[in-house]
Amino acid sequence: MIIIDANNLVLGRLAARAAKLCLMGEKVSIINCEKAVISGNKKQLLEKWRV
Repeated sequence: MIIIDANNLVLGRLAARAAKLCLMGEKVSIINCEKAVISGNKKQLLEKWRV
């Protein structure tokens, strides 16, 4: 099992890294995910994810 600390990591890059490890058959656990960084324009991000 691989443990990834998401503290100050960009969310998209973190997801790509975790996905690659999963495709290789590894089990992945992500800790401190609430501290991951979402980059981009705040207004566009809120409009995109608003439901």
